[in-house]
Amino acid sequence: MDTTTLTLYGDYACAETDEVDELKNSTAVAETNRLTLPKIARPAHGYAKNKRFDLKQMTLLLATSGAAHFPIWMEAHAGNAADKTTLEAAATRMQNFCKALESTPSFLYVGDSAMYANCVKYGQNLLWLSRVPDNIKVAKTLLTKQTIDWIELDKGYKYIVVNQIYQGIAQRWALIYSKEAYDKEVVTLEKKIEKEASETNKLLWHLGNQLFGCLQDLDKEILQINKKLHYHKISYTAATIPTYLRKGRPKKDNKPDKIEYKAHTVLLRDEEKIEHATLSKGRFILATNQLDEIALKDSEILSTYKEQSGTESGFKFIKDNSFEVDSIFLKKPGRISALMVVMTLCLMVYSFAQYDLRKQLEATNTTILSQSGYATKKPTMKWIYKLFHGVHLLKIKIGEQYHEIVLNMNDILKKIVQHFGPMACRIYDIEYENI
Repeated sequence: MDTTTLTLYGDYACAETDEVDELKNSTAVAETNRLTLPKIARPAHGYAKNKRFDLKQMTLLLATSGAAHFPIWMEAHAGNAADKTTLEAAATRMQNFCKALESTPSFLYVGDSAMYANCVKYGQNLLWLSRVPDNIKVAKTLLTKQTIDWIELDKGYKYIVVNQIYQGIAQRWALIYSKEAYDKEVVTLEKKIEKEASETNKLLWHLGNQLFGCLQDLDKEILQINKKLHYHKISYTAATIPTYLRKGRPKKDNKPDKIEYKAHTVLLRDEEKIEHATLSKGRFILATNQLDEIALKDSEILSTYKEQSGTESGFKFIKDNSFEVDSIFLKKPGRISALMVVMTLCLMVYSFAQYDLRKQLEATNTTILSQSGYATKKPTMKWIYKLFHGVHLLKIKIGEQYHEIVLNMNDILKKIVQHFGPMACRIYDIEYENI
């Protein structure tokens, strides 16, 4: 399960109060109506991933399943809807709906860290898998653990699984290490260290030109700077500066009118802090309340979590410029929600068609030339659609009879249609051959 936002062009000033906003006014009401969707999701300003903060938006929540990443649940939400509340609530609504159906499989609901807190709080009747937020105290301890007996996975991954009770809920926590992620995050960390050093050295230069009336004031100023540093520490000495109020050069026996202090600072890397920060790089924690290791093996926790990328692929299809549905110009919020339903139905067709074609190509050991010119058994349906752009249906009327001719069908296109079966062949007026 995941969400994305769709940009809207228009003011959308609605007189009706958004039901979601009403729920925020009362905690008790919000708890009671947590699982109740507003009748119509209203456009609203929210976090805009495309940086168009001037435009309102709508949020599309989508759940996909299976090898085809087939959409099985969608919801329209206001543009300011928070994943922390919508994801778990949607999973619970879906679970309640499935209970009313016959022969429904039992789902494991997978989502990112935004849904973790509410899954722990409300998801007792769900089986869920989520990433644990890094700011949880228990998670920080595990992320920075030094001695670990890692179990190797493929593609540079390692893992360990520990039983954890958090907020009274028994869970399995899988600490995952990725070599690729570690290499990237260490480079990013070094850039942060260099940036902090550059900014702090500028600050210390200005500090070195200041005079302090007492050592306590100097110590306090250095302490305040030190508190803000994540990867450095300041070493300094205080130089005594005698000050004379009278003009001219003072005589040798003249006592200064006051003593001031000046700091001579050196910025040092705090290797202990840097080592502690480096320990957590390339690591993250996945948590699940599925305690049955037969139903979900320890070694499959990571691969199961990564399957949510199929939902992101669905969003990529919906927001692709080729389909021109990312930016919406409809007036009424109800019609926008209806269009989001149509988008999801189109995604259903797209996902199944792509999965079915790839399956047929694999079974028959045949390939199709990709847009890059190499043979592939995993073409995208976007590319297949482009190949069919020149195909037209010509209708000819002779007397009272109509004749239909499919134009511009070449051998490659006929080969593709063959993989979709006899009904597709009848539509394109070609002879079906069992491949």
